[in-house]
Amino acid sequence: MYGIRKLAMVASVGAAGMAVALGGTAQADEFPSKAITLIVPFGAGGGTDQWARAIATGAFDVTGQAMHVRNMPGASATVGWANLLDMPADGYTIMFASPTPMLAQMTQQRPPFQLDDIKIVAYIGAFDSVVATQDNLGWSDWDSFVEYARENPGTVTVGGTTSNIVGTATTFNSAGIEVVFVPYASTADATADFLGGHIDAVTGPTADIATFAPEYGIVIINASDLPFSDHFREAFGNPPLATDIGLEGVSLPRWVGVHPDTPDEIAAKLSDIIGELLEQPGVKGLLNAIDAEVIFTPFPQSQTTYEALVVNMREFADLLR
Repeated sequence: MYGIRKLAMVASVGAAGMAVALGGTAQADEFPSKAITLIVPFGAGGGTDQWARAIATGAFDVTGQAMHVRNMPGASATVGWANLLDMPADGYTIMFASPTPMLAQMTQQRPPFQLDDIKIVAYIGAFDSVVATQDNLGWSDWDSFVEYARENPGTVTVGGTTSNIVGTATTFNSAGIEVVFVPYASTADATADFLGGHIDAVTGPTADIATFAPEYGIVIINASDLPFSDHFREAFGNPPLATDIGLEGVSLPRWVGVHPDTPDEIAAKLSDIIGELLEQPGVKGLLNAIDAEVIFTPFPQSQTTYEALVVNMREFADLLR
């Protein structure tokens, strides 16, 4: 009798496990059944925010549900990540970010989360670090800027988000020049201080720099390995690409993540949705308008790519210490 009861219990547990598995699949099949909140851990108007709002415009056509962009800047983009971890792990709150919060976590003594407190559902692009400077400070292009910086080490101030600072610091370091980097919560904030004359130079993605240059600043270098489109290269006066002149250049990824406990079925569904969004004509048009570099990597490959990025970013973080 005991043996029969034991077998019945095992069968019951097995059936329960199958029900959970099937329930997870059913949940994924029905996802999404309500609006999705897309956290942008930066201020409005920056490159990541522009990407997010472009993608959100196609959400209803792809899913039948809205996607609401929620800006949550603060503490080098870690506020938004911390908020994500406070939300249910159901896929209805997602985050669109860059290496900035990763670098902030690496350089803080008591970080609010760990770098594996995220499940990456997709890589969707990359961005460059373009450097624009004031036009009355003793240089007129990259070569004269390098000459000035070498003769006056540590006197030029360069502002930007943590990610862009790392990209620019990598190039400047390979050029043998020393400047003072000033971190900002968003490129928009750095740009405001630049236009107000509070910093000598600003670094940010092409789309952000194009909002004021070349009218109000000289673009001296693209500190990455992503070339400009013909339009922006001509508009900026044909500045050099770091890797074309023998310097190190870093392109920085844009990724979409969810709570780490989100079921893989939901993560895979979100990955498919994001892939479809990037193919929507309206979304494509908006991304083209900001010179966005779309590079899509789906789940679960995106998670593997992220884990490799963490290793690389630990090396880059040393530039900020």
